[in-house]
Amino acid sequence: MKAANLLNFLLAVALVLLCAMLWREPAPTVAPTAPGAAVSEAPAPVADVSAAPATPDEWREIAPKDAVMDPAAVGVRDTMLLAAGREGDFNAMTIGWWGTGVLWKKPVVTVYVSKSRYTWEFMEKNDTFTVCAFPDEYRAGVMYLGTHSGRDGDKIGPSGLTPAFTASGAPYFAEADLVLECRRIYETELSDLAQLPEEARRLYDNGMLPHAMYVGEITSVRTRVPAP
Repeated sequence: MKAANLLNFLLAVALVLLCAMLWREPAPTVAPTAPGAAVSEAPAPVADVSAAPATPDEWREIAPKDAVMDPAAVGVRDTMLLAAGREGDFNAMTIGWWGTGVLWKKPVVTVYVSKSRYTWEFMEKNDTFTVCAFPDEYRAGVMYLGTHSGRDGDKIGPSGLTPAFTASGAPYFAEADLVLECRRIYETELSDLAQLPEEARRLYDNGMLPHAMYVGEITSVRTRVPAP
């Protein structure tokens, strides 16, 4: 009987040890490494890209109402480029008379185009247009578009600027760092020259036709200017 009890005791001990081995937590799997390679004891942290600042080459979308309330934040210049038309049939010119603001509770841009200018024809034929600003290195190209007429032939190519088009089809230029896309909502003509200051009337002494004033609702604003 004693021998039988001892045998049963040993069998019970062996069964307990076997169960403990089967229920033990499996060891983690380790990927093989090349001979001599360092093994990291902890996983590499994941970079947080949500707070990374935009690079100068990336477009930032800005709410139109924010752009008109703080023009300096989007990089407004004294001289801007106005473009109107559609791909294959568009024109552009520099403008010094323009402004942004709020009209009828809408963020707007106001531009002035003499009826003598070729761009005036495109402003009349199209409901959308863009106003663009450029880094200083493209100033020569911008001024070229303001001193040559599209009536005389292609002036876009010699300017060195690259035309592009918004989703609505309005032209702009790839080198710009600010693009205001606008939809025309009002137009009038500054035809009563008697109301103009004397120095302004002199502008028309050489036969230039009166300016048309266009008010465009700003529908989108894109800029590459870093946020302040």
